[in-house]
Amino acid sequence: LSTADVETPETPVKTPYCGRGEVPRSCFVAPAAWEMPDASAAQPAGWWLPEEPARRSVLFMHPPSRATFTVTLPVTPTALVFWVGMDPAAWERLGDGAVYRVRVNGEVAFDRALTATEARQGWWPGQVDLGLWAGQTVRLTLETDPGPAGDAQGDWAGWGEVRLVDGAKAALVLTDLDVRVVGAWSSGGLTEQDLLTRGKRAFAARRFQEALWWFGRGVEIEPLSAMPWYYVGRAYEGLRKPRQALIAFRQAIQQRDSERIVSSLYFHIGQLLQSSAAGPPPWDAILGLYEAALAADRFVGRWERVGAHYGRGDVLRRMGRLQEAIEEFRWVVEERPEHYWGNVWLGVTLWQASGDVERAEKYLRQAIALKPEVKWAYHWLGEVYRKTGRWEEARIVYRQVLEIDPQDQVALQFLAEQR
Repeated sequence: LSTADVETPETPVKTPYCGRGEVPRSCFVAPAAWEMPDASAAQPAGWWLPEEPARRSVLFMHPPSRATFTVTLPVTPTALVFWVGMDPAAWERLGDGAVYRVRVNGEVAFDRALTATEARQGWWPGQVDLGLWAGQTVRLTLETDPGPAGDAQGDWAGWGEVRLVDGAKAALVLTDLDVRVVGAWSSGGLTEQDLLTRGKRAFAARRFQEALWWFGRGVEIEPLSAMPWYYVGRAYEGLRKPRQALIAFRQAIQQRDSERIVSSLYFHIGQLLQSSAAGPPPWDAILGLYEAALAADRFVGRWERVGAHYGRGDVLRRMGRLQEAIEEFRWVVEERPEHYWGNVWLGVTLWQASGDVERAEKYLRQAIALKPEVKWAYHWLGEVYRKTGRWEEARIVYRQVLEIDPQDQVALQFLAEQR
């Protein structure tokens, strides 16, 4: 980060940095370097870190103070990463802690109250995803304020190793680690598989942020292995962050052993392109990904093979290639009879392709039995009945749609027209 616009009180406070620049500004904001351990409480339960302290360059900021940097971000995803902590020289006289805050163009993007107890444990990592502002010139503001009681005594707060990093590194939470830590993990006998196992347990429990933590460490241990990158992508899917997930899956494809899971990578990339495209999805490219995944047939999980068949069917349906789509949906339903959308689209596509009302009704009612709380199978069954003149049956089904979604406009309009 470059030169900042600094805001501080006009009355100086007593700190080690007074007089190293303009007073009172230098009393509040100054460059420094501190040495202390990484806070063990910042890591998942059961994890460990080296006992020796880490020395980091620091932007000292005694509360209340602000430093604003004007930065032009690259067009690729970027993140701001840093460590927060208090000067160990002040640990004995800390008050109620301090608040660390990051603003982007004035909007709060990070807000962390560090208590005195936490401050005495050492460094705490933090990061801000700047992907929404890619390619823009933004104002990044670092702020420190006193703790909740307003007590600024001993608040020798600081931001350690503040820097901008590319999206791939930020997505893996790589930047809150250093060579010292990674070397200790490796020398302690921890393997990629150990880290992935812990991550998969957290993922299965839907603790996606924790899972991401473990998977990111797996990449740090084995950066040229595809599997940890794959799981990082899965964690970001769970966190509903498609941009970061796509970065991770593309990183996995570039690794030396990606062929062993290449089908899963193609499948997930295709799925993300289909669901998160800003404009019309690139259907030909997405279809190619699903077809490449099925041709290679090297999936991590069996459900991904089913997903690739379903995805291919969905793209073919949207492209008007209905007979081919029917074959894919039929394969999905035979392989997994409980697949809700496989049943829905098999029924709908059979009706659209050949007017087969009987089989359309069969599969749509199977979907309703699988998820009676979801409106879409009712919706499409209502459409089938409406367009084939079965008015009373259509009224019954559309009333069921409104029980689930009272604002459904298609059902409301149809029932209003029937009065």
